[in-house]
Amino acid sequence: MYKRIDHIEVISELLPILDDGGYTIKAAWTTDDGELNIRAVSPVLSADVKVGDTVQGGIPISNSEVGLRSLNVEPYVYRCVC
Repeated sequence: MYKRIDHIEVISELLPILDDGGYTIKAAWTTDDGELNIRAVSPVLSADVKVGDTVQGGIPISNSEVGLRSLNVEPYVYRCVC
């Protein structure tokens, strides 16, 4: 069974968890077709893959409150170089 989840529900449940875990929101946006995207990283989950090339563990969160996709939360690696 599929249930649409409102963005406010996603945000109100996940932001306190991210805040308690020390995560930093790197980006957040919505699209014209009703999609929510949040990218959060944890400074605690940080390492150098080589000198001067630091990465942090993070999670992208995406949701569509109009039914175009499901709620998705998965791990990713954020590269801290410009």
